[in-house]
Amino acid sequence: MKISNDVFRLYRNIHSLIGIIASLFLFIAFYAGGFTILEKPLSEWAARFQAHPSPVKYSQLDELFKKAQSDYLVKSVNFSLVLHPALTQPSSLMWTAVANRDFGPRLTTYAGLASDGQLVLQQETASQAIYFINMLHQRMGLPLNHDWGRLIMGCVVLLYSAVLISGLIIVLPSFVRNVFGFQFSDKPRRQWMDFHTLLGIGSFPFHVLIAITALGFAFGQQIGALEKILFTPPVHLKKEERSTLRPSVAVQAPKTEIFLPPTVIVESVKKKFPDFSPDALVYLRHGTRFVVRVVEYDGHQINRRVEGGYAEVDPYSGQMISSDFVTGHQTWAFMLVTLMYTLHFGSFGGIFSHVGYAILAFGGAFLFYSGNQMWLAARRRQERTSGPIRGQLNSAVFSALVSGVTFGSVAGISAVLLLIPMMSEGGHYRTFEGVFYLILISKIVISFYLGEQKSVKYFSLFSAIMTLSIPFVDCFFRPEGGWSAGVIEINCIMLFYGIFLMFLSYLSWCK
Repeated sequence: MKISNDVFRLYRNIHSLIGIIASLFLFIAFYAGGFTILEKPLSEWAARFQAHPSPVKYSQLDELFKKAQSDYLVKSVNFSLVLHPALTQPSSLMWTAVANRDFGPRLTTYAGLASDGQLVLQQETASQAIYFINMLHQRMGLPLNHDWGRLIMGCVVLLYSAVLISGLIIVLPSFVRNVFGFQFSDKPRRQWMDFHTLLGIGSFPFHVLIAITALGFAFGQQIGALEKILFTPPVHLKKEERSTLRPSVAVQAPKTEIFLPPTVIVESVKKKFPDFSPDALVYLRHGTRFVVRVVEYDGHQINRRVEGGYAEVDPYSGQMISSDFVTGHQTWAFMLVTLMYTLHFGSFGGIFSHVGYAILAFGGAFLFYSGNQMWLAARRRQERTSGPIRGQLNSAVFSALVSGVTFGSVAGISAVLLLIPMMSEGGHYRTFEGVFYLILISKIVISFYLGEQKSVKYFSLFSAIMTLSIPFVDCFFRPEGGWSAGVIEINCIMLFYGIFLMFLSYLSWCK
């Protein structure tokens, strides 16, 4: 395949310039995204082992629900009945009094029954560290609220899409040579180019998938609103606006506002879907009423959410509102929507799929870092030949920014994880936010002061030591009985990842 030099040069410039603009945001998004993919085991790892009310038997769920309903549940934002308690959900009944879309759940109450049948309550704020890392991923490292964060994310993803398309065009003419002609060169620019090209070609389908799904997340609400305006009849639209439920779950109001016993709801769903094995009942408030999601988690299946597939039921009448997201019982249309979520978050295939997705995400972060280094190597060579280029970004300035943002993000997230075992209740959102941005900004300032070459050596060593310390600090502070498969998985991952970072630090000091 041949492309004219003018066209090739045009797309190469597009790839370089847009890549430089978007790469720093994308590095943080992909690096934090690697940890977000491990959200479920990380949540187990971050959960502090405390004496919560003991879970009750299935036959006692209705009694527990009835005793907590009038005084507590009807006043809560949402509440969950857990059929199979675990480390992150230790009690059979939990509810949240206050929730914030930007800062995560605040105060959670755990409920159980004493030996004499009395209601037992305990309040605790769950660790918000994993939620903070998730928000860091969604907002690409910017301390913005939900709406502005989604808007900026959408704009960066559009640039990301342009980078992917232009990168594919400039690689195609020499595809065979790029794949099979890899060689270890003494020239830094050639080394970075070969690594960047091989990594980009190998992970190109993954990046296309992430770009498409991220655009759906960023502009999904706007697309849905536009679709409603263009294709929804006005009369039908007014009916939807009067509904206290979401348009997709609007049902006829029952004659009574009394909740059905939870076991009745479980049995009704199992009767309709015999192969459905519920793990929890999640009650969500919509206006003055609730809907309940009967959730089943099977990590080996394709699930819409990290929590699993679900059926939506009216908790007052027992009427099935929606079964569109019941795992294994979806139409093709809803399966496509589920695939968008599943393929973005890697919520299928169990531990091997999660770790594989995390490696691809970390590889994506390195792809952007290598692209920056390739651009810097070319710019330094150009400046040595003809001097600094007026009106364009100086290589020393950008190199300091790249090393500061890159290693500041790595060290910042490692610091957040390192703090969790040492903090009561696992720590609060504002604490982690302050620690992360303090480290990020300090790294950028130090990088400008020392320059890239010196700062990279110290930053890489600092990040490696912090990351390698995480599993040892966790083992020191973790009480007996606080271990689970997820805890062991995360400690092993952080141990091997810390050793890998230490090896990279060793290479930087050997130069």
